[in-house]
Order: sequence, then structure tokens, then C-alpha cells
Amino acid sequence: MKHSLLFSFIVLLLAVSCTDQQSFKIAGTFASDDYEGKTVYLTNFNQEQIDSVKVKNKQFKFKGNIQDVSDICFVRYDERHRSGVIFPEPGNIIITFDHSLTSHIEGTPFNDAYQNFFYSIQKLADTGMQMAKAAEKEMEENKITEQDYVQKQDAFLDEFRNNIFEFVKQNIQTPVGEYSFLEYSSYLQSKQILELISMMRPKFKATESVQELEKTQLGSAATRIGNPFIDVKGKSIDGKEASLSDYAGKGKIVLIDFWASWCGPCIKSLPHLVEIYQKYKNKDFEIVAISLDDDKTAWENASKKHRVTWPQLSNLKAWSDEIAVTYGINSIPTTILLDKNGIIIEKDLNGKDLEQKLDELLK
Repeated sequence: MKHSLLFSFIVLLLAVSCTDQQSFKIAGTFASDDYEGKTVYLTNFNQEQIDSVKVKNKQFKFKGNIQDVSDICFVRYDERHRSGVIFPEPGNIIITFDHSLTSHIEGTPFNDAYQNFFYSIQKLADTGMQMAKAAEKEMEENKITEQDYVQKQDAFLDEFRNNIFEFVKQNIQTPVGEYSFLEYSSYLQSKQILELISMMRPKFKATESVQELEKTQLGSAATRIGNPFIDVKGKSIDGKEASLSDYAGKGKIVLIDFWASWCGPCIKSLPHLVEIYQKYKNKDFEIVAISLDDDKTAWENASKKHRVTWPQLSNLKAWSDEIAVTYGINSIPTTILLDKNGIIIEKDLNGKDLEQKLDELLK
């Protein structure tokens, strides 16, 4: 009888423990009484409502089962504003809104880890801004050269980048690492991104955002200086099938120019590109533009208006264009310069730098 009662108690204890392990609690406090009596909402990543409560005595509480929410959630306190990211996990999650409505989240391992990381990165960014201002002043006073200034910037960016990489790497198989990866991947180098992707949990690695990023980074790695061009296909502006290999590797210097009609900096660069084309087009030089438009009429009108008379390719898929993905393009304008054999020799040359390089190659 005693053994039976003991067994029943253990089963009950385990059942309670299992239930606790699957539940979370969020206790929130506003420093100001501006939201007294108002409704706050618990939402998922897509801003879909999970729960809602009213603020009483500047406080509010949420509780629920972890499996009923996504890996991250937010507390939204009006139509446009929300808290920082919250990671639902067992325990008591505490969120405090100060008088400026900045949120501080703590109380559980994931949330503590992310907050500590977030604050350290913010502090490092502030230090970097101060360093940059000080270096600019030193350069204006001729205490350092422009090269010294660039070296200081590069050293800081390396430190900033490596701090992000190490944190994400240590946490990549948790929601904290996965969220941080998506938030800060733009600061990382291609080799770091690809290393992190190789370490991910299969479910996260299979998400569309990670898959697209992997394709882009593989393209960027494959199109480093010294590599041969990768052949891609699209349609010319008059609707005919065309390939980059129709022009590249055919005995001409080729400039690949990624642009779009909606890109202000691209349009701004076109007048000088027109001048360069007129100067070199009869000297074994060709430009092949890759348009990241998705509107054929806009592409045609912009090309006509800005005198883009050189060959163009596009699949009219904007950033999802297979050409952009293949070449790892994540910003425009971007240029890639090929030698007469189709080998990548320069990237992102513009203006006078491009003209000087062409003078050197085509003298």
C-alpha cells in the first residue's frame, strides 16, 4: 500500500513537473501610469495576437503553454510600438518599461543571455561611434592619415563582427542564436554565415529566409576576385533569351552592372557610365547590365530615359532574380569587372576609379 501511494505521488509530481516545463509566465510593469487601464497584447513574430490583458496598478501578466506560441514573442502596448524580443521558456519572465517605454527583459536563461548580448553590442556600437568621431577630428587636424583612419575603422568592424559571430555560434542551436543570426547576419562575412548555417538545427536551416541567405552567400563566395564568371540566363530588354556567356569570356573586358529603375543611387551613377561606355565601347569593352526590376515597363522607361544602350538581362524578379542570387547580390548598384577571359578582377569600381582601371587595361 505504501509503495503504491509513493508510486502515485511520484507520477503526480512528474506530471506537474512536465506541465511546468511547458509553461511560461510574463510579469510586466510600466514606470509611467499612462497605460493604466489600457489593453496590452502578447503577439508572435508576425504580430498575430496570442493573448491580451488590461494594465492594473501599472502591471500586467501573461501565462501560457510554450507549444502554443512561436519561438519568440512581443508585448505590444499600442498600434505601433512593442517591447524587445521575448523568448517563451519555463520560469518567470520579467519585463519592465521605463519612462521612455524602453523595455528590459530578464528572469530566464534565454532572455538573460539575449539581453546581455544586446546591451554589450549597443555599448560596443557607441564606443565605435566615439572612436570614429575622434579619428575624423585627428584626420582633420592632420594628426593621422586617411589610411590610418580606414585602418581604425576596419579594426573596430572586425571586433564588432567577431563579437556577434562568437555569440551566435555559441547559441546557434537555440531560439536565441537563431533570432540573433537573422537580426545581425548583415554584419557578418560570407564565410562566417556559411559556417553558422552548417551548425543550425535542420528545421531552422530549412526556413525560407535561411535558404535564401545561404544561396546569396554561396554566390558571393563563388564570385570572389580571381574566380571565373558564372554563366546566368535571362531575357534582354526586347524579350529575347540571352546569357552572360554571350558577352563574357569572348575577348572583351566586361563590366557587369547590377541596377534597377527604382534604385536612386543606380540612376545617379548612370550618366558617368554612359560616358564610359561611349569612350571605351570600340576598344574591346562591353557593359552588361542586370536589372533587378520586376516591372518591365519601368525597366524599359528608365533605360530609355537614361540612355542605357548596352546589353541587359533580367528575369523581372527583383531581389529573387536567379542572377542576383547566383552572384550574392544584396545591395545595388554593384559592379563586377571581368577580364578578357571572363575572370573576375575587380568588384564595386565606380566613377574615376573605374575609368582609371579601364585606361590601365585597355591602353
